Amino acid sequence: LVKAVELLAKDGFSCDDPGMSTKIDCTRMKYNLLPSSCIQRVTLSTDAERRKIANVETGIACGEL
Repeated sequence: LVKAVELLAKDGFSCDDPGMSTKIDCTRMKYNLLPSSCIQRVTLSTDAERRKIANVETGIACGEL
């Protein structure tokens, strides 16, 4: 889990770790040549002990500036 968050941060993601939650949300902004931007999101779900990643969800949301 720690290594995954480190790698996401190295790739430009900002991660919100609410402490003992089993979900960690990471996001980063992506800008296009068009007048719009996109937010890439990665949600890491962990086991109850927060030692292993149980699931990874990804998504992209775009909108005009």
